[in-house]
Amino acid sequence: MVRTMPAYRGARLKIKRANKHIEDVKAAIGFLKERLVVTANINPHTGSEFIKCEFAELADRESFENLPTLIGDAVHNLKCALDHAWFETVCRLMPERDWERARTKFPCVMSRKELEGALRKLEINITLPNFFNLILNEIKPYDGGDFAVRAVHELDLRDKHRLLIPTTHYSSIGDIYVEDKSGRVHKGDTWGTDMPLPHFVEFETGLHIKDPGRASFEVMFQHGNASRETRAVDTLQLYSRFISKIVELLEEFRER
Repeated sequence: MVRTMPAYRGARLKIKRANKHIEDVKAAIGFLKERLVVTANINPHTGSEFIKCEFAELADRESFENLPTLIGDAVHNLKCALDHAWFETVCRLMPERDWERARTKFPCVMSRKELEGALRKLEINITLPNFFNLILNEIKPYDGGDFAVRAVHELDLRDKHRLLIPTTHYSSIGDIYVEDKSGRVHKGDTWGTDMPLPHFVEFETGLHIKDPGRASFEVMFQHGNASRETRAVDTLQLYSRFISKIVELLEEFRER
């Protein structure tokens, strides 16, 4: 007796696994935030003071370097969820075709015209006109359409060829207190930077660092096709919610 997996369970398991990786990313970033150390130092050659921001230990840097693989695993599982859901749907709606032999995957292309051509090639526009409309006009997996589908697709492709998904980090130091020559105390902070750690903030000779402040830390990557960077965890969670909705749409669809 051959046991089959319940419909769309594969897609949901992939999303569940992606969400586990996203939680791992969140935990790792939270850990690294706690491991940033800010110290006040004196330049032995000039006597001027400076602030240094660095991870507490070498092992912390290794944890940071592992973040891209965690992000890549999350993205890959979200992409697989789309492929699983697509396969289940076309097998259900057009069971006469050998979709497994065709190795069919969720269509994700550059333009609406290209998507329409791909669907017409499969004769979905003729056999399943309402499904054709769902993919083309509601899900819209092309540039300018659904940002999550295209972003997940592009990030997954990129992760297969180089490490990784374009990730960077932004660190800044806040609540710095410095005393000038007259004894007046000034509060300040630094701009965020994506320069590699350690970060150095140098001061003029005669300024004394009373409190080197506290560091903030975020991991970012490009958000879809908007060419702007956003927090990795927030963006991955957003992608996961959108992919989950698409899986639900495909599962619930019935050709009228």
